[in-house]
Amino acid sequence: MPFVPFVPIVPILLVLPLAFGAAACADGSVGSGPRPDSATPTDSGTPTDSGGATDSAVLADSGPPDTGPMGPVSVPPPPPITFPETIGTVTITVQTDNGEYSGTDDGQELCLTSTRCFRLNHDEHDDLERGQIDVYHLPAGGLTRAQIDRVVLRTRSDPAVDNDAFAPTCMDIRLDGEPVYCNDAITALIGTGTSTGEARSWRDPRGLHNACYSCWGERLTHGPMQGPPSGDTAKVWVRIDAMRHVALVLATDPSGADRVATDWAQPGPESDFTAVLEAPFLREGTEYFYRVEVDGGEIQPFRSLTTAPASDSRDPVRLTFGSCARNFPQPIFDPIREAAPDLFLWVGDIHYGNSPERGRQRFEYRRNRRDPMRSALMAEVPMLATWDDHDFVGNDSDGQCAGKDQALTTFREWWVNPSYGTDRTPGIFTSYRYGPMELFLADCRYHRPRVVNDSRDCNGDGPPITDRTGGLLGRPQFDWLVEGLARSDAPFKLVACGSLWLASNPGAIDSWHSFPEARAAFLSELTTRNVDGVVLLSGDVHRSQIRREDRAGDYPITEFISSSLSVYPTGTPGRSCTTEANMLFCYPWDSYISMEAEHADGDWTLTAEVRDDTGALRHTERLPRSGLE
Repeated sequence: MPFVPFVPIVPILLVLPLAFGAAACADGSVGSGPRPDSATPTDSGTPTDSGGATDSAVLADSGPPDTGPMGPVSVPPPPPITFPETIGTVTITVQTDNGEYSGTDDGQELCLTSTRCFRLNHDEHDDLERGQIDVYHLPAGGLTRAQIDRVVLRTRSDPAVDNDAFAPTCMDIRLDGEPVYCNDAITALIGTGTSTGEARSWRDPRGLHNACYSCWGERLTHGPMQGPPSGDTAKVWVRIDAMRHVALVLATDPSGADRVATDWAQPGPESDFTAVLEAPFLREGTEYFYRVEVDGGEIQPFRSLTTAPASDSRDPVRLTFGSCARNFPQPIFDPIREAAPDLFLWVGDIHYGNSPERGRQRFEYRRNRRDPMRSALMAEVPMLATWDDHDFVGNDSDGQCAGKDQALTTFREWWVNPSYGTDRTPGIFTSYRYGPMELFLADCRYHRPRVVNDSRDCNGDGPPITDRTGGLLGRPQFDWLVEGLARSDAPFKLVACGSLWLASNPGAIDSWHSFPEARAAFLSELTTRNVDGVVLLSGDVHRSQIRREDRAGDYPITEFISSSLSVYPTGTPGRSCTTEANMLFCYPWDSYISMEAEHADGDWTLTAEVRDDTGALRHTERLPRSGLE
């Protein structure tokens, strides 16, 4: 339902009703009705275990299961949210015009009273540039809603300096997540110069009001993204524009006729309005159909979602993986999506933020997930991820670099991995079973000791890491990995690290090559513990490669390197591959690797295909399970 302008209030608590709206239009309005100024705001509440009436048009009536999985279980909507009078966080989203000279490097600020202004700046992020959407979560410092009497954008530059003028086109404001302002028709030119229409400040004469839903053009700003399912639970990640009700809706019918809401969330500014929604009590290896709804709106069509197969299933399983997605657009994701793998694994350099600063990292994630081809893949194929240097804290960065805890917190906001480290050892390492494959995602940055490397780029140093026996992993994670591999009964145990395992070139400083004793110890543990079926995965080097090393008294170990996804399109001049003793294949342009496990004639076979950015086959490698023991 569209809504009327927000009016500041004096009472201690503001209670907003749950409203249901239609999908957002390109101009920022919703459905075919009037723009949001004309009726009541569609703000939302905190999801809880009870409260609120069930909309019978959307939610089927169902109780909790008595024994075993029963399929999607309905959860009623939560009650309306209450917002406190004293504000904790002001969130400001600003979109800059796409004109050639619209962006600025000069300071800007938003003023909500004569004395309370909020600086729009990220320390390590080149914000307010042409065409960008920037988001700022700022402490309110005791500001109350009743004190707000203006909406003013102004330059912070010295009046005597002819600065770089700024041309915003949209701004929205949230107070502790409450959507109180949105204007997508700003035509200001803010600066100290003498250009036509240029002024030091711009004031919205209407004050706080909502003329649109958000500067993203819709309430669902990013996602949905499927997380890795278990046999009885599916997870879906979303980001929305404000603190609203968001629901995961599941059905067994492709039309959604029997749909139920299985989970609700009300994400706030502390998580950048991201949330993970779950659908429990599902059946193993079963296809369902899902969508997410924000404030009851039918934002997107139903998509297929399948729970994980049984661990002893002999059905074929296909994993696709890749790394290094820097340039835009990113056409490689269309052929990957069309091939419909069961899982997609990111092996690092998912973005190139090269900064631990949360504002910069969040900006990169927001920008990447607005790419239409990448976002379509994420909505249709379950995602797993580990990081490498550029999406950690900086080029060739290690565990001694400052800011790694910020990077970890941000990573957890934007991914849906099964777990993150252990209770005693932080990081993003995890394991995940899917039919005949068990994936071990190593964290090859958080605990990595420092080495002499002129390319290392860190924003300061933390405490030194002196124990090198665990190599890139640190000793606790090294032990976790070896013990997990020894316990696994999966036919194929795929161990992923953002950095190369079997690099043999002395120049490969940023890899396991700098830790030869730890690498030898890892391979020795596989032999000592009789661990069969191990295959190594990595990325980083902007070339897809296959490497293999013989081991005395044991099966050869094979490494598949998939890189890059979007850095060097096919045919980019100046690309080549080196010749190394353990390298079986190399492709120097954008590509990905698809790995399918199939069972036939009493044996499993892992078939790896290297495909280019159009999906064309470049190489095939087969590993019979009987050859990995």
